[in-house]
Amino acid sequence: MRERVRWAIGLVGVFLFAGCGSPGSAMAGLTHPPTRPRVKQVSVIRAGATTGGSSRIEVEYGRRYVLTVPRSVRHQTIGVADTPKGVVLLLPPEWMSSAGRDWTVAIAKPKGPSANLLSQGARVLARIAPHSLGQSLSLTAVTQGYALVTENAAGGGGARAYLWSINLINGQERLVRRWNPGRVEGAPFVAGRGVVAWWDAGTGHATALDLASGQTQTLLNIGSANALGWQNGGLFANGAQISLKFLVPYGHHLATGYKWLGSPPLMAIPTSWRAMPNSQGSVKAIDPSDSRTRVVVTVSHCEGCYRAGQVSNRINAVSGPDSPELQLPSGTRLFWLSDHAIAYTLPATAPGYRTYGVTVTAPQGGEVSARVTVPLADKATATTMLNSLWWP
Repeated sequence: MRERVRWAIGLVGVFLFAGCGSPGSAMAGLTHPPTRPRVKQVSVIRAGATTGGSSRIEVEYGRRYVLTVPRSVRHQTIGVADTPKGVVLLLPPEWMSSAGRDWTVAIAKPKGPSANLLSQGARVLARIAPHSLGQSLSLTAVTQGYALVTENAAGGGGARAYLWSINLINGQERLVRRWNPGRVEGAPFVAGRGVVAWWDAGTGHATALDLASGQTQTLLNIGSANALGWQNGGLFANGAQISLKFLVPYGHHLATGYKWLGSPPLMAIPTSWRAMPNSQGSVKAIDPSDSRTRVVVTVSHCEGCYRAGQVSNRINAVSGPDSPELQLPSGTRLFWLSDHAIAYTLPATAPGYRTYGVTVTAPQGGEVSARVTVPLADKATATTMLNSLWWP
């Protein structure tokens, strides 16, 4: 089991046995849980804030949400991310008449299916004014209680792009980094587990920042932004895992009586189980004594794995980080393990059997999903297997 997230992942076992727990409570076991300062006074968005007529947009993240869209922001892109703390929204200027040219970062906690994200009230966390008129902002990532928002450069020799972090508890806003996109190839930064790392253009090094503590660490011999990545719960650079002073990559322990499934390893399975051929991008194993007892692990590399459909008139696009709730059947009991991972119990399986799963979305796109089907009396086996899953 992983050294630094032992408590959080251990909640998979609690979830499988009890099927309960409050969303977000697993956050307390992560490396740098945000402090809970006094929450400042914030404004509230409601459906009545729309002006000049409105249309509706639907967003599906396993659950279906509805957004009421003012006509004044037609053809703008809305940022959406589902998190343990609620649904994070990045709304373009003119969504609210009081916003001026500022973009609004808000968080909503919808109640029930097909809930309107804004009609029940959403807290405004921050308002960000672009550095130049016409600049667009995008919701790039959500990591360990922080939203990351980027401002794209308009172009030209003196162009600058910007990265902000917004604390999802108290709305504290921080300008993390500015850069010239003409000097950076590939993605300008990588992020995960509350850490952001970027290449310092024109130098031979990179910088890693812990968002909660503000600690930084310089990484030497980094020749480009493409040298940085995120793998196995830690920063990856020049083809090797990096151990930071404020973040240690995941460790893995093989329990007695188990063996690794997949190459490279994906999760542990009982030594008696047999690996079977399966579709591209997934591996499967079954218990030879009972073919209904099995596991399927799927690895996908899609980016933006969400769906958005409009109720009337195709007026807006929806973008944002992947959501682990995507494609879960209605009525699925789930428990958040982190900003990018959920444990769940499927509502129905074959008589005498139950299916449990974990889905983790990768910081740079794609996901890892594991589903274990076992007899009702054998939940401990499913718990051990899911706790061993190798996260991105």
